Amino acid sequence: GEHVLAEWIGHWLDGLGPLKAPAAHTLASILAVAILTYFHIVIGEMVPKSLALSQPEFDQAVRRALHDLHRADVLATNPLLGSRVVRERADAQGTPSARALAALVREAAALLAADPRDDKLLRAVDRTYLRPATTQEHAAELLGLPFSNYRRHLTQGVARIVADLWERELYGTGPSTGEQEPGSDWSGN
Repeated sequence: GEHVLAEWIGHWLDGLGPLKAPAAHTLASILAVAILTYFHIVIGEMVPKSLALSQPEFDQAVRRALHDLHRADVLATNPLLGSRVVRERADAQGTPSARALAALVREAAALLAADPRDDKLLRAVDRTYLRPATTQEHAAELLGLPFSNYRRHLTQGVARIVADLWERELYGTGPSTGEQEPGSDWSGN
């Protein structure tokens, strides 16, 4: 690309006056590299960053995905479909899908099962989003928790899921843990 652009610029410079051929070629090469570098930076670096979600937008989109987990039609409009972590799970045609997003969110929730101390967080997320109770009050009742404890566990569990997915977004997909799929057969109602 640089050689073709330099040749085109060189022909343009030849028409401007009595520049010697080597000087015109050198100037054309310098201009070509500068132009290509500019477009590489703008298109290759800045445009993708402007299309990416900020951390607060990503956080909100994960929370929305949890809320809409059982509604594929709504998940299909979630901004996370354009995120790196979901695009890495695109289908054979290279299209990120609501199914891939739902699987990713479930996988992130399943990571809470890796640490027994997080069982209370997992149970709150499970009864709220994965196998939802009719209301949060009912979820707290099913879990045998005061509502304030249930809300605290839910908030911490969602924060862990958001943090896990954000880390994957920034640094690439983490290793699969092979944990059971959330909502499959956990105890705790």
